Amino acid sequence: MQVLQDKSLYRGKRALMLLRVSTPEQEKGFGWPSQEREIRQKLIDALDLRLDEDKHIIRDTYTGLEFHERPALDHILEMARQHEFDVLVMDVLDRLGRKGLARELYRMQLREFGVRILTTDPTASRRKNVNKMLADIRKRQNVFREQLADLMMQGKLDRGTEEFLTAQLQQLADQGEKCQRELAQDDDSHEKWKQVQSKIDELHQRCAEMREKISDQNYEPPYDEKRDFIEFFGITATVWRKGHNPRFKIECNPPDIMSLIS
Repeated sequence: MQVLQDKSLYRGKRALMLLRVSTPEQEKGFGWPSQEREIRQKLIDALDLRLDEDKHIIRDTYTGLEFHERPALDHILEMARQHEFDVLVMDVLDRLGRKGLARELYRMQLREFGVRILTTDPTASRRKNVNKMLADIRKRQNVFREQLADLMMQGKLDRGTEEFLTAQLQQLADQGEKCQRELAQDDDSHEKWKQVQSKIDELHQRCAEMREKISDQNYEPPYDEKRDFIEFFGITATVWRKGHNPRFKIECNPPDIMSLIS
């Protein structure tokens, strides 16, 4: 995934816009129109991307289907295979789905066809709002402290006023701590995501190297590499003794994407 970068890297590239709402509540709130405005402002217009208004805006909705059962994603993949667009734009990466590993494999498929993904990076906007809220809290704290100090100096501080101002300062302190926790959580999530992305990029590179050698009949991936791929995809094989039907069973249970960074 990429966020806003040097304008020259994307100027004139063909964009495909994905808009999606996951729930009726989201449709009423941050629905298609809001997503589209955000994407046009921060990606389409900001990077001078080209957008076919008739063919390259996909509006997906809540279906209750699994990741692999969403027709919109199949359609996007087919258009990518036909090289109909260069970049897939959306507001948040979750529009592709919330199941981490399935989503990352889908991204890898898009990359195979030369497609990059751009988002509006709403985390930055959220952090900006939290920092603004934190600055407002600090400002109000200073006002209450100054009022408390002035009344004390003038000898006009009665018990009720003192309790009120103290309570207000405590409430603001609690709000400030909450903002600080949110910022810390964002930093932690961002760091974890970078580690996951690094693993995904590494896997993609290794897949590309294997494809270059796959036509060689004598080529066999190293044992460690095969083991890493099997672990990554959660593949297990069960083999029974002769006479058992079936003789073997192969299952794929991909782990949660975040567990891959441990």
